[in-house]
Amino acid sequence: MPRSSRRIAAVRFPGIHRVMEEMRALAASGADVISLAQAVPDLSPPSPLIERAAAALRRPETHLYTPDPGLPALREGIAAMLRDEHGVPADPDGVLVTPGANAAYAALLPALAEPGDEIILPSPVYLNHLMAVQLAGCVPVEVPCIEAEGYEPDLDALAAAVTPRTAAITVVTPNNPTGAVYSRATLEGIARLAAERDLWIIADEVYAPLAFADRPHLSIGSLEAARGRTVTIGSFSKSHAMTGWRCGWLAAPPALAREVLKVHDTFFICAPRISQEMALEALRVGTSFLAPYRRELLSRRRALASVVESLPGLHWVEPRGALFAFVRFDHPMPSSELALRMLREARVCTVPGDAFGDLGEGHLRISFGASDVPRLQEAGRRLFAFFTSLFPAE
Repeated sequence: MPRSSRRIAAVRFPGIHRVMEEMRALAASGADVISLAQAVPDLSPPSPLIERAAAALRRPETHLYTPDPGLPALREGIAAMLRDEHGVPADPDGVLVTPGANAAYAALLPALAEPGDEIILPSPVYLNHLMAVQLAGCVPVEVPCIEAEGYEPDLDALAAAVTPRTAAITVVTPNNPTGAVYSRATLEGIARLAAERDLWIIADEVYAPLAFADRPHLSIGSLEAARGRTVTIGSFSKSHAMTGWRCGWLAAPPALAREVLKVHDTFFICAPRISQEMALEALRVGTSFLAPYRRELLSRRRALASVVESLPGLHWVEPRGALFAFVRFDHPMPSSELALRMLREARVCTVPGDAFGDLGEGHLRISFGASDVPRLQEAGRRLFAFFTSLFPAE
């Protein structure tokens, strides 16, 4: 058989794939598995979105391509939302609608960096960003975040990581996998660094509507030092429970967006029209309907904190947004092995920390987005038995 690409073969599948495959197999066999793995909300899209999609199916144009950059009304609506709600000076000509935020990030990299250029990634790293950087032929540079400060990036370490080959700094806030919401001081420091060293800022803000009240979300693109050098990426997956509809976007300076469009057109042509129709309705509906869900997430966060703090050898860091916590454990066992043992022996599924870059090892990502308080408490009972056997009292 002819060989496949060595470059692609060097890109490692993240650990989430193995645990999710095994979890599905166990569930199919009838096992009662508690999934604290995937970052999905247990919501359905608001009914006006469903109704718009149903009506759109009856129109002949729904089954055709849209303009490659997306429906003009949707691009204008995204730009207006960024300006009005986040203070980001977005131009509709710089907005591209993509089949999800991951697609936006992957299409962006070849347009702003050359193969061999370096992309700085505060670590732990969102797993698909790490893969996208490698697939683009760029070099991921992981810079540690500070666990004791709620996984805020280390500004001195970021500055020290910049080299002549650095093209961009990626900023994910609210953060996947840590749940950190970066402070204004941190974001201002990153913006100043990017301006001083003439770097792009890639701001992944998919979880912006799920920042908790104790640390409101701030878009780095709204800061003066970041203007003209920031690409903001978002999605309707988490804000409107549209994970399966694959509709995201990026907002960039128009000249850069024209270059990204070449990649976007090659890979995707356009995002699905019916998903764009739902997204238009999502902009009209807004995100105020999420308020009860955010309150529920806070209750779940408290329940998960009680679980983690009761378990020997685990360390809780309070997430300030998104759907998960990043939990350190005191055991030499690799995180991938620990996650599989938890799944097989306790029937609780989490994501091993090594999925999130070199600095994620020794951790587990635990999602509370789709498990209510009673389910989290049941997970706690199972995990208490598991971890007390793993860390027996001396």
